[in-house]
Amino acid sequence: MTLYPVWTDWTHSEYHIISEYEANIDTKKQNTFANRFLKWLYTNQANENLVKTVKIDMVSEFDFEQLTDEIRAIGIDKSDLKFVAVTISNNFIAYIIQAADSKWLIWEKELNQARIKVEFPCRTELAEVLKKKAK
Repeated sequence: MTLYPVWTDWTHSEYHIISEYEANIDTKKQNTFANRFLKWLYTNQANENLVKTVKIDMVSEFDFEQLTDEIRAIGIDKSDLKFVAVTISNNFIAYIIQAADSKWLIWEKELNQARIKVEFPCRTELAEVLKKKAK
């Protein structure tokens, strides 16, 4: 069975990553990919064959013990640092899949230098969005 690259954090009984998805999904639109993914995650979060739970240690709301000063200096949005912390906590095995936020393209090179891999299934489309934002 395939282990899908989805990581959640249960530190302090908080669901940091699931909460992030919930905050960024338009619940009025029922049949979007994002809504289907969140439903899949709710359904499978306890299935160790599909979802791996990784503990991250919270220092403050937007800071985690796993983060280095080098990573903090990249300028990643504070709300996105949890994804980086999960990758580090999982010994750099986990990678980040980014299909919606074009800013990750800006951070990609420095993240790669820090051994954090980011995959972009929609790289061309995100690059276009980033180009429009720059204007």
